[in-house]
Amino acid sequence: PESARWASVCTPTTSHHETALPLLSDGVHVVVEKPVAAALDDAQRLADAGPGRCFVAHTCRAEATTIAALAAASDALARAEIHAVHVERFERHRPLPAETPSVAEHGRLLDVLVHDISAVLDALPSATPSEVTARWDDENKRFSATWRWPSVTLVSVQHRRADYSARSVELAGAGAKWGWYLAPGTRGVWRSADDTPVELEVSWQDPTTTLLAEAHAAVAQQRTSYIDAHHGVRAMQLAAEALSALPAATFSGPFRWDYVR
Repeated sequence: PESARWASVCTPTTSHHETALPLLSDGVHVVVEKPVAAALDDAQRLADAGPGRCFVAHTCRAEATTIAALAAASDALARAEIHAVHVERFERHRPLPAETPSVAEHGRLLDVLVHDISAVLDALPSATPSEVTARWDDENKRFSATWRWPSVTLVSVQHRRADYSARSVELAGAGAKWGWYLAPGTRGVWRSADDTPVELEVSWQDPTTTLLAEAHAAVAQQRTSYIDAHHGVRAMQLAAEALSALPAATFSGPFRWDYVR
């Protein structure tokens, strides 16, 4: 601690808290991979710790920089007049190892949910959702969840038996839609006011470089940041709410933090 100002924690999730907390207490600024911790209480402790600052390395969160391009294309988005957010992800099917309890599927779903929710946190209210629903289609390995607030609805869909990996985000509001997508060999940002998408110019940067530069700038300028650890806590809360909404029989038991790895 006498010579180090920064640390990066890329250990198993179950050891994030015990690794990062002493560093933060010694004044070291820490960037922790997501999820911030294996339990919500531990994640909150890291967010509240000091004098070092804790940041969460959601690489999807780096995509928040594309919102600047979207905002520049529409005053409505700049005012955050969003009423619907849709996040869709396609992933190759990865069966659980033999003899692994099916309840462990919760941990894998949460890991992806935390990523996808983090990418759109700026468009979501800080209040508790008025309703959360979730569904698992075992035949097609498809998970879908919906969070509803009075002014905004978030829908997240995971296709876990796809031939390739891809993601897309769509935000709708004030008579227009905006979004971004990432697929093998292509990525882009778009806006549509008449159901005809128009590609927007945006500079895509390496997400890890973007996150580290943001953390350094936030400390140097003594300002809040979109990767402050409390954003990671928020993403974990919303993800857990969706998994808790699944019927307990879906994976042979209710959601528990025990299986977050």
